[in-house]
Parts: sequence; C-alpha cells; structure tokens
Amino acid sequence: MAFISTIRSLLEASKHDELLAVFSNPESRPHIEANGMDVIQLLCQEGLLSSNNPEVCASCSKALVIVSKIARPKEALIILLEQAETLQNSPHFIQILQPLKNVMLQMPKKRTQTLSWVLSILNSHRAFHVIPCHLKNKLYKGYDDILTFEHDPKVQDILYAYKEFYSFYETFVNEYVASTENGEGDRVRLNEQKIVLQSYLMHLLGPPLLNMELGWSDPEKLEFDARRCARDLFSLLTKLGTNPSYWIDWIERTESVDHWLALKAKEK
Repeated sequence: MAFISTIRSLLEASKHDELLAVFSNPESRPHIEANGMDVIQLLCQEGLLSSNNPEVCASCSKALVIVSKIARPKEALIILLEQAETLQNSPHFIQILQPLKNVMLQMPKKRTQTLSWVLSILNSHRAFHVIPCHLKNKLYKGYDDILTFEHDPKVQDILYAYKEFYSFYETFVNEYVASTENGEGDRVRLNEQKIVLQSYLMHLLGPPLLNMELGWSDPEKLEFDARRCARDLFSLLTKLGTNPSYWIDWIERTESVDHWLALKAKEK
C-alpha cells in the first residue's frame, strides 16, 4: 500500500512531473500489476475528476495509458468500465478511451462482450454533448457564420470528442476486417462483432453531429470539420460492408430529421 500512498500524496500536492516519473520507472511495474484496480481508481477519482490542474490531469491521462498495459487485463477492464460510467458526463471521459482500448486488445476472445459494454458507455457520453441553442441559428446562414459556429469552444469540444471516437472505433473495425479477410476467428462471433460496431456507429451519426452543417460541398472552400467527421464515420461503415440504404433509412428516423431535411433543401 506504500505505492498507493505515494501516488495519493503526489496527486494531493499536484506534483505532476514526479507523478509521471513514478509510473515511467520500470521498478514500479510490479506495484502497478499488484495494485492495478486501486491505481486506476485513484488516478480517475482523485486525478481526472478532482483536480483543477490541467497538468495533473494530463499526467494522470498518461499514467493511465501506462497502467493499462501493465495491470491484469480483466481487473483493469472492470475498474475502467466502472470509472468510465463515473466520467461519462465529464469532459475527461475521452482520457479513458486509450486505456480501455489497450486493455480490450489484450482480451480478443471477449471482443463482442467488451465492445457492447464500452460502446454503450461511449454512446451515453455522446448524449452529454449538447449544442447551445443560441449557436444553432448560425447553421442556417452563410459559410462564415458556420465557421464561427465550428470555432465556438463548446462545438470544438464536441468535434474533438468525435475525432477520438473515430480513432477508437477504427481500431476495432480494422481488427474485424483483418480477421474476416484472413479467415481468422469464429464466423458467428465476427458477425456479432460487426453488428455491435455497426449499431453504435449509426448512433454516432445522430445528434449532436447531425445538428451540425453536413451538407456544404463547395470545392473552392474548406470542408467543415463536422462534415469531415461524418465522412470518416461513414468510411468505417463502408469497411464493415454496411448497406448504404440502411444509412439513409436510419437518418430519416432520427429525432433530428427536420434539421437534416433543412440542410438538403438548402443545397437545392
């Protein structure tokens, strides 16, 4: 427990450099392996959630990545899922995605089950991001107004989250594609994995992304970040072999269908 006490003391004193140095030290490896669950909980609860110091949060994020590669995978997954639920309404939620990915990659036989758990929590975090009403009016104006919209700090946070979501999904979509092409793994399991990925990718294409400008296609001007995010997500669906007609059917059933139709009408 001396190791845990040391970490707690460094967090309380906001000694971010010393904190990261402890986790980077090879001599800490056996302590991390033996106390993985406690270490992860401490970094999340007394670091990411409690500290107002961005440098401490950054060190905690880096430390979590290190821990996720050393701790016992099953134990690490359990505590990371628990912490992800706690963090799902926090901007720090994104910091837990890489550690989760690291642990999941060590447990390929549990892929469908772990994907279902993690993507469900990720989808809940998506609902945490809401576009302020006063910004939505800019979407129906000109190009410069939409650029202003996308540079608003709240919108930037949403777009950053979507880019991190894409990176997370891409790893497991590519894994599925490689396993399918190489004839590896059980066919039934792979199909279940595809269905889970496809379903949650569809959810990502809903609000708040669907409430942004996705229809602008002037080749002489820069592509909007929201449109780029949507295009990247569609590229993952294409890799999965999703029928394009299913995308359209799903979009038309979303609660934001009125906004989508308004965008389409504006293009005409």
